[in-house]
Amino acid sequence: MPLIREWLVPVHFRFFCDSFASALLPKLQHAIYSSGKISSVGAQQMLLDVCYVKKLLTQVPTGTNAPPTGHAAKRYLKFVSSEAEKVEMLLKTLLSPYTPGSTSFVDTYNSLVADRSEANFVKVLDIKGIKKMDQALLLDAFRSRNVDTGPKVEIGTDDDTLSLSKIGSKFFQEGGDGASSTTFSRFFS
Repeated sequence: MPLIREWLVPVHFRFFCDSFASALLPKLQHAIYSSGKISSVGAQQMLLDVCYVKKLLTQVPTGTNAPPTGHAAKRYLKFVSSEAEKVEMLLKTLLSPYTPGSTSFVDTYNSLVADRSEANFVKVLDIKGIKKMDQALLLDAFRSRNVDTGPKVEIGTDDDTLSLSKIGSKFFQEGGDGASSTTFSRFFS
């Protein structure tokens, strides 16, 4: 990274840091969802690795252990922390104990992972290694506890990200100029 920092002007290096972090952490989460069964030891090691990657990503803008300064740097740190936290919570869910016949795993999943997609919940059950017969009980509990939670986005596919450019293009296709509150409310309704 020091070599890249030398080659780029500060604004471009900042863009590089943002792009690198926004590509790496979601890919890491996708890799976890795409993997097969992960043991508790494997999940613990992955959790340590994610914490280390998070630490490295927070050091990239300055190249030192000192936290970056400025408004843009604070936004970068907040972004890295929030994206890394998603991966950490997924791994902590995988580390949580499961007792056959109990639905407490659903409560753990709901409290740690913000995603309410049934498909992703099934993926977590598969990764945890829970048998299909036991998954039926957990799925029923998941469905009953997550009734009408809004739109569901399935993680683990390349088409699931909703970027600001997609939001902006939809907004401008509808003729929004940013000043009209009716266009703005029509976009979000």
